[in-house]
Amino acid sequence: VMIFPEGQLTTDGSVGSFRSGIGALATSLGIPVAPARVDGLYEVRRSGRRHARWGEIRVTFGEPQSFPAGENAEAVAAKLHGVVDQLCRAASERER
Repeated sequence: VMIFPEGQLTTDGSVGSFRSGIGALATSLGIPVAPARVDGLYEVRRSGRRHARWGEIRVTFGEPQSFPAGENAEAVAAKLHGVVDQLCRAASERER
């Protein structure tokens, strides 16, 4: 199951802030979360369009992250956002 923790589509292609719901799910379910960077989704599914057009999408997964029950949901969301930011920076460096 893939969850987009921003809770809305991006209007400019950048990663938005993560909502705390991803942290609540991660801590209450006790399952690891595999952070992912999705490249190309913005280009094929622009905000405001009803349907996506054909195109290439690349998904890069980070190391699974586990969180103890009761950990602050907002802190978990912030940590996951940081991991996705690292994936974005690494991808940008590879593209240079």
